[in-house]
Amino acid sequence: MTFDRIPKSENQYREEMLRQFEASGAIHYDLVELDKAKISDLDMGQVTEYFTRNHISFLEESEEERQRLMHHADILGQNNPPLEIT
Repeated sequence: MTFDRIPKSENQYREEMLRQFEASGAIHYDLVELDKAKISDLDMGQVTEYFTRNHISFLEESEEERQRLMHHADILGQNNPPLEIT
């Protein structure tokens, strides 16, 4: 038999809903896009390492593909300018 969590307050209810949505992969409530951040602000070594751990040869991909990968990994937001990796 299982018991559902019954929140005692509105805040606990909100936290439980966020936990369930995040657990299902539906949302990432802790991600916040930075308005003035630039791609050059990223540590590309860390980005490359992240993709290497996931068996993706990031630096061997085209610039367009790198940008797509970073968008899908939530590294870049929707408002980022075109990728400029040097």
